[in-house]
Formats: sequence, C-alpha cells, structure tokens
Amino acid sequence: MTKRPRFLIEVPEQGLCHGCGGCGGACPTDAITMRPTPQGTLAPDIELDKCTNCGLCFSVCPGHSFDVPYFHKKIYGGPPVHPEIGHYREIYAGYAADKDIQWAGQSGGVISALLIDLLERKEIDGAVVTRVPANAPTKAETFIARTREDILSCVGSKYGPVSAAEAIRLVRKEKGKFVFVGVSCQIHAFRKASEFSKTLAPKIYAFFGLHCKGIYSTHFFDFLLARYGLKTSDVKSFNLRSKEWRGWPADLRIETHDGRTIDLSGGLSRTGPRDYFAQMRCLTCTDKLNEFSDISFGDCRVPWVYDKQTLVQAEGGDNPGQSDIVARTERGSALIQSAIDRGLLVTKRMDWNDLVVSTKPSEKKLAISNLKILSPLLGFSIPDYGVTFQPKDAQDRRAFRLLHIPTLVSSAFFVIFWKVAKFGWVRAFYDKLPLRYIHLAGGLRRRLTNYRRANMTEIEAIYREAGEMKIIPGTCHPLAGKKKSRSEAEEKQKSCVAAFNE
Repeated sequence: MTKRPRFLIEVPEQGLCHGCGGCGGACPTDAITMRPTPQGTLAPDIELDKCTNCGLCFSVCPGHSFDVPYFHKKIYGGPPVHPEIGHYREIYAGYAADKDIQWAGQSGGVISALLIDLLERKEIDGAVVTRVPANAPTKAETFIARTREDILSCVGSKYGPVSAAEAIRLVRKEKGKFVFVGVSCQIHAFRKASEFSKTLAPKIYAFFGLHCKGIYSTHFFDFLLARYGLKTSDVKSFNLRSKEWRGWPADLRIETHDGRTIDLSGGLSRTGPRDYFAQMRCLTCTDKLNEFSDISFGDCRVPWVYDKQTLVQAEGGDNPGQSDIVARTERGSALIQSAIDRGLLVTKRMDWNDLVVSTKPSEKKLAISNLKILSPLLGFSIPDYGVTFQPKDAQDRRAFRLLHIPTLVSSAFFVIFWKVAKFGWVRAFYDKLPLRYIHLAGGLRRRLTNYRRANMTEIEAIYREAGEMKIIPGTCHPLAGKKKSRSEAEEKQKSCVAAFNE
C-alpha cells in the first residue's frame, strides 16, 4: 500500500500551505505540481515515482515555519526597533512621475516605474512578475518580464492564487540578474531556498515586496460572477481594482464578450467578501508588510499625503493613488534615492507612525494569538515563526484580552466556512446572499476584532534564539524498508541536494 507523503500530511492537510509554489520550484526532479484544491486554493501534488525523498520541498516551505529571528539576524544583523513594521531605512509616500505609468499602476505605478528603469538601464535582465493571461481573465501566471511592454501588461492587483515561487526553478536555470516581485510568503520561500542554493541568491538583484492582507480563493471570482449570471467563458476582462470608474482606491470592473461593462464598488466587491474567501493560511500570516524584501510597497492611506483631512476626502475623482514605499536594505534605499534624484518618482517622506496608520500591521501580528486557541479545536495548525507579538502597554494588553471572546467567535466562523467551502451546495447558498448583508457582516467582524488591535499604542516582539537552516531528508515520504533500497535512496537524496546547491 502506498503511504501518504509526509510533506502533504504536515503542510496542506493541516491548513499550512500558502500555495506559493516554493516546494515545486525547489524540487530537483520536478516531482511536484501545484494543483487546484476543493477549497479553491493551490496545493502541491507529489509524483512518488519521481520523488527521491531529499527533503528540499519541506525545507524551503514557508508554510509550516519561517524563522523570523534567523532572517532578521542574517539580513539586517538583528531584530528591528519597531516590530510592527520590521527593519527600514527610509519610508516614503510616492508615485511615478510618468502620468501614463501612474494611472496604469495600482497605487501610483511606483513598482512599474522602477522595473522599467532597471530594464532600460540594463541593471537587470528581467523581472519575475505576475500577469493575467489573455484567455483566462480570472487566473494569474508568473513569468519573466524583459521589456517595458511586459511590465505594463502586469499592472494591477491579482488577488487570486498564483504559485509565483515556482519561479525558483526558472531563475536558477536562467542567466543574469532578476528582480522578484511577490507577496511575503513567496519571498519567504525564495529566502529559504537561497540558504540551500549557491546559484539562486546571486541572481536575485532585489526583492520587491507587496503589502498583503491575504489571497482570495478561486471561489471568490465565481461568487462575483454568479451575482450577474456570468460564467468565466463570458468574461473578456476582470479587473478587481479598476480606476476607470471612480479613480483610486478603485472598484471592480467586468467586461464581457457581448459588450457589457459592470462596475461594482470596492467595498461590496472586495472588502466585504474578504473574510469569507481569503485563504486559511493567510489568516495565520504575520508579515503583512513584507519585512524581508529589499523594498516593500502598498496603498498609501495617510490623509495628509493627499492634502486632505480624512481618507474619504482623498478617494475617487482624479486621484490615481500613491504608494507606501519602505526601503529596507541598503540596495533598496539606493534604488529609491536614485529614482528620486533622476525624477522618476515624486515622493514625500513619512515616519514609522505614518506607515502604521496607513497599514495597521498589528492586526495580523496579534490575531495569531487567538488562532492558537482555536487550532486544536478546529483541526488546523499554527506556523512556527520563532516570535510572539503582544501589546507593549499593560493597559492595552488587558484591553486585548477582553477581545478574546468576540475574536474567537468571529475567527471560528471564518475557519469553519473555509473548511466547508469545498462543498458546492455551501457555495451555491452563499452566492444567493445579498451583497449588502455580506458587506455588513464582514464589517461587523472587522470592527469587533480589528479596531482595538489597530489602535494599540505599540506592540512588542518576544524572540526566541535564532535557529539553524538545514535540509531534513525523509520529509517527503518514508524511505523503503530494505537496507539496499534505503542506501540507494540516500544516495539519490545527496545527489539531488548537491544539484540544487550548484
């Protein structure tokens, strides 16, 4: 009888899989394929005939663990002063000086402007980015962009599942230097894989990190299409954050092959359903601001940046949006400063508190403490980050404890819905609920669980000792029982690891 692979049992089946694709990108024998799951996510499928049980897939996987103290020490020399936002050198709000790029980009076009400049100056040979395929408007794919046109074909938020870290394999095989653009789990996978490959790290010119609250499952897209009686085959384009209707922060726009255009507000189409369709593993992620990138980017939600008193006043109209820009490493800082000096970016300096106001990173860092209580009751696991976050002020800690009950109830609802979403009848029932009720329910949950977390004066981090990065053979599936076959398997393991490390 074929035994279940240990990697699948301990990661996807425990709710720990990001769907990032790092395992597939690191597999030396191409034994791993990322496939859709009943929950609408991506998860690895292992061909045991190809698998040598080398353990690389488990070792690079950021889903079960990511040693935060280790990577803080390796990349930055130690823990950050402000654990809410991680290490940084400078923080800006800004946008691309080129108006076409500014309006095409999601929040001012900063990433697009930087990538186009690096390509045109031949500082890099390509950028690993994600785009929407022309024949699949609700899907996403990762590729290497090498021209201005390639970059501009990728603008805008995708939100759906994409195994971008599978590009580990692609980058290792290509010659040259590359920028990788991705969310935190994908960059975590690259960081871990770089520990075991001599060829990978030198090829990464920089990591451009996207601020991320969570990735939606594919059921989210089906849910929105069902509102209008549409199928995927009816859709010409599906833009979750189009600025054509009302400017930034953008709304849903669906264009059909028969010429219809459907616009729906961001609150009803994106913010309201978020709690029901975000991936399970995104709930237990603490790195909203992509702290291990060279530069991280996200929507800037600081009113004074737009010369307004409230954020509502800044929304809509002729505002194309601006980005939070967090230069974290020496290279990241130099890239931003060079772009400013040469007039590519228009920026304003912000301080760390402005970034906290804009992004509210403590929401995710503190949420995991409640999920640890639920995990044994609802049958999912908590990743090991090597750090615990808590409100720094004693009064805030007492207030936070009072939120345990409503937070536990609302989080339990989310987990249960994620688990039952694999059943078609559940999704069919949900598709018939009025959008306004879904929006109100999502808003109530956020008010219960996020308001106090978002308004804590400051949080602190309790770090354990940094661990050691090493490959653990045998984490794919059990070795064969006979001595000879075990010896042969161990030799294959060694050769695979050696090949990855070349």
